Amino acid sequence: MRLRSLLPDDSADLTAPRLTAPDIDVSDWEDNESPTLNDSALSLDPSEISRSLAMLAEPDEGDTGGFVLGTEYALRVFNADGDETWNQPTIGPVWAVNASTDGRWVVAAIGDGTSRWYRVGDGVEQLAFYPHPDRKRWVLWTPSGYYDASPGAEDVIGWHVNDGPDRAAQFFPASLFRSRFYRPDLVSAVLDSADEEAAMLSTAAEEGELPPDSDLAAILPPVVQLLSPADGERFARARVTVRYRVQTAADAPVDDVKVLVDGRPLEEARGLRPVAAASAAPAADGQEFALEITLPTRDLTLSLIAENRHGKSEASSLHLQ
Repeated sequence: MRLRSLLPDDSADLTAPRLTAPDIDVSDWEDNESPTLNDSALSLDPSEISRSLAMLAEPDEGDTGGFVLGTEYALRVFNADGDETWNQPTIGPVWAVNASTDGRWVVAAIGDGTSRWYRVGDGVEQLAFYPHPDRKRWVLWTPSGYYDASPGAEDVIGWHVNDGPDRAAQFFPASLFRSRFYRPDLVSAVLDSADEEAAMLSTAAEEGELPPDSDLAAILPPVVQLLSPADGERFARARVTVRYRVQTAADAPVDDVKVLVDGRPLEEARGLRPVAAASAAPAADGQEFALEITLPTRDLTLSLIAENRHGKSEASSLHLQ
């Protein structure tokens, strides 16, 4: 497996992007709407601004060579005649771009703070890398969601799951699916093969089985939301009624709800059975429940965690006085 750390610029054999090549003269490409190749205009969309440039690796015998242009919202590869070979939309400006010297990769630095690896042949993205601004955390992931990460970085990425036009979307951090998607070996294999599917097959050959299906909808943990007491509310009696809402898949009912005080399980709540609230919400929004628990009479943080056969929810927390 490759060394899994970030290194200073002078500790690795890095090559800056080449801006020129024999018979390829790209001009007016920097922050410009009208880049040219050998004095002929390159085809961009109206008002599309060119931001970055790199020549592809030295061509093999008989190859015409080419270059890659990063724009305000796309990555475009052209051959030496100025014909576009492929383009990929990006989710932000391509501020910098480079091509690997082995002719396999185009790597782009995108305005969302990520660097992304694209296959030279067809432009299909294979990896995305996010170095956190704290200079300590980083995460690297494939399009299917398999990832490698430094300690504490697993919650930096996750899945945004829509729940219809009338309800708020949900976010599930990658840490909830660590057992399925944390695959440093597979990520390293993608760097070697430049193909996620090939990497899956090669790692499967070593482990004896393919990675589990990456269909997230089939493995979602529950979502729990504390409804009352309200955050910051004062309580005068130790006995408190806690109301909460739980959403879970129909084929994965909630097996357990844990009550925590200041991050520690509340022993008194073990084995308590929740009671369905009289004003239960529609099934699509989850079901409301109530628990009567005894709290220590002091300022505290109250949290709930729900669990189904796929795993545990994120904690829903509030502060009480």
